[in-house]
Amino acid sequence: MNEGWIKLHRKFLEWEWFDNSDMIKLFVYFLLKANHKGKNWKGIKVERGQLITGRKKLAFELKMSEQKIRTCIERLKSTSEITTKPTNKYSIITVTNYDNYNIKNDIKQPTNQPNKNQQVTNKQPTSNQQVTTNKNEENDKNEKKKEYLAIFNKARRLYPGTKRGNETEFEDFIKKHKDWKEVLPLLLPSIEKQIEYRKNISLNTFIPEWKHFKTWLYNRCWEEETSEIETKPQWVS
Repeated sequence: MNEGWIKLHRKFLEWEWFDNSDMIKLFVYFLLKANHKGKNWKGIKVERGQLITGRKKLAFELKMSEQKIRTCIERLKSTSEITTKPTNKYSIITVTNYDNYNIKNDIKQPTNQPNKNQQVTNKQPTSNQQVTTNKNEENDKNEKKKEYLAIFNKARRLYPGTKRGNETEFEDFIKKHKDWKEVLPLLLPSIEKQIEYRKNISLNTFIPEWKHFKTWLYNRCWEEETSEIETKPQWVS
C-alpha cells in the first residue's frame, strides 16, 4: 500500500475545499492510503483506489476528532470526491477519480535500466524550456508590435484627413509596405511638414483636401516633397 506515488495538478489549488486544512489533510490521506492495485483483505476484495478504515483509526492517525472526520467525509461525499460502504466494524472508502491522482506502477522496472518516469523527467526540462522560450519570444514580439502601433497612432492622430480605424489601417500598412519598419519613423515628421506647408500657402491658392489616411499611406505620400503637393489659384476651376 505504501508503494508508488500520487500526482497533484496545480488545479488542486482551485478545489472548492482547498481553504479547509482538515479537508485537504483527510483527502490527501485517502489518496496516499488507497490501494494502487487490487488485493484481498480478510476475504474482502479491495479494489484499486479503495481503502478500509474507520473513524477511530482516522482520528488517531490524523490527530483529528471523530466529529471532524465525520463532517469531512460527508463533505467529500457531497462533492463526489469519495463514496463509502460502511459496515458495523469499518468502512470501505473509494476515491472516485483515483486514476487522476495515481500513476500505474504495477510493472517493476529492471534495476539495470533507467526508470521510465526518470526518462520523462529528464526530457521535461528541455520541453518546458522550449515552451518558455517560445512564450518569451511571443511576448517580446507582442511588446514590439505595441511599440510600433504606438508610433503609428501618434502619426495617425496628427493626420488631418479621414481615418477608418487604427488597427485596420496599421495592418493594411504592414501588408502593403515590406519596408514598413524603416518607413514608420518617417510618417510623423512628413505629416508635420505637410501641415506646416499648407498653412503657409498663399490665401488665394486652392489647396486640395487631405486624402483618406489609408490612401495617403497606400500612395506613399510621406515621400512627397511639399512643393509637389498639387496647388492652383482659387479662381481656376
